[in-house]
Amino acid sequence: MKTRRDFIRCGACAFVLMGCGDKEGDVNIPADDSGTDVTPEPDFDPCAAISEVGWNELPLSEVPELLDVGGYVTKTIGGNAMVIAHVEEGCYAAVSASCTHEGGAIFYSALRQQFSCQLHAATFELDGEWALGQVATDLRSFLVAREGDSLWISP
Repeated sequence: MKTRRDFIRCGACAFVLMGCGDKEGDVNIPADDSGTDVTPEPDFDPCAAISEVGWNELPLSEVPELLDVGGYVTKTIGGNAMVIAHVEEGCYAAVSASCTHEGGAIFYSALRQQFSCQLHAATFELDGEWALGQVATDLRSFLVAREGDSLWISP
């Protein structure tokens, strides 16, 4: 079972995946005075924020597609239509379900780890940032965190 610390680290992993390390895959972890690697604690704690900012619970029993890495669903949560994808073990990403160009349906490609529009093949990174195609406007993104058998999604 994942601990609260695992939950915090994976809650925004989609955003972290895009910014960690260099192109060769090296990640620099700072060391303390004794030379021991130190992993900094995140500034944002989704566990504390869930009740404070109205996060929405999505039981995984309602979306079995998200149990497996690579699975995705389109769901309306808290009044927002979104595509939620299981990107890596325990880590999820969610973006608006409609393309910013002409409102085309967004889907997730597990092979590319990107979201795409079905109308004109525009592609977006895991954090909703526009990557390729006709669209030059990013998709709205949502933070997703897992605790136990539920996902928690930012409003």
